[in-house]
Amino acid sequence: MGKASRGKRLSITRDDAEALRLAAEMILDPRLIETFQSIKLHARLESLQPDGHAGSVPLLEQPPGLSGSQAQEERSGGFSDRLRHQTPATWAAGMRKALRDRSFHQRLLATIEAARPALRRETEFEHQAQSFDLDESTRAQAKRAYLTTRERLLAEPAAPAWLALVMVCLARVIATNAHERFADETWDELTSFMYELERDFLIADGAALADKLLEFDHVFYEDRLAEIIGSRMPFGLVELACSMADSSLFKPSAP
Repeated sequence: MGKASRGKRLSITRDDAEALRLAAEMILDPRLIETFQSIKLHARLESLQPDGHAGSVPLLEQPPGLSGSQAQEERSGGFSDRLRHQTPATWAAGMRKALRDRSFHQRLLATIEAARPALRRETEFEHQAQSFDLDESTRAQAKRAYLTTRERLLAEPAAPAWLALVMVCLARVIATNAHERFADETWDELTSFMYELERDFLIADGAALADKLLEFDHVFYEDRLAEIIGSRMPFGLVELACSMADSSLFKPSAP
C-alpha cells in the first residue's frame, strides 16, 4: 500500500528539516524512546544464541508470529546496532524519505489542521495535566512550557514546531498500539504489523514507514488517524511539557 503516492516526490524545505530535527531530539530521548516495547523484545531476541540457548539464562521462546528470518535478523543485532548508533541527525535524514511521500505528508498536514482548533479551544493546563503526578516545581515548569508553546504555535501557523509535534504524537500512538498488541498472549498479523511499524519508525526507514502508515490508518483507525491525533493534540503537548519541558520544542528560540 501507499506505493502509488511515490509518482511525484515532494521536496524537503528548510522548515521541514528543522521540524524533523526537533522531533528526532524528543523521540530519541530516553524518556520517550523507552515507551517503545519492541526495544525490549529485540533485546530479548538478541539474548538468544543461534542454537536457541543463552548460557545459564533459561530458554526463551521465539515470540509467536515472528518469522524465522525476522528472528534471525534480531539475533544478529541488526535492529539494536542501528538504534544504538541512531542520532537525531541520522533519524531526521531517514525520515526525509517518508516526508517526501505525498500521502504521508498529506496526513501530517491534515493532522495539523485538525489540531489547530483543538489547541485553540483548550486553554487550561490543569485540566489536561490531572493524570500526571508532579511536584509543585515541576508542574509550574511544565505549565509555563505548555502555555508559552501553545501561544507560539497558534501565533505561527507555519512554524516547524507544528510538524515536529505531530511526529512526536504519531510516535506515541504507534508505541501505545504496539504495546497493546504485544500484551496479548497470542500474536496475529496485526501484532506482527505493529512490530514492524515500530521498527521502521525507530530506525527511520522512511520509505517503509510511509507505506505502512497508510495501512495503519485504514486498519486501526478507519482512515481517521489525522482527525484523532489532531483532536488529542492538547493532551499530547501537555504530556511532553510534563516529561520533557527542557527539550528544544519548548524553548523560545525554537521556530
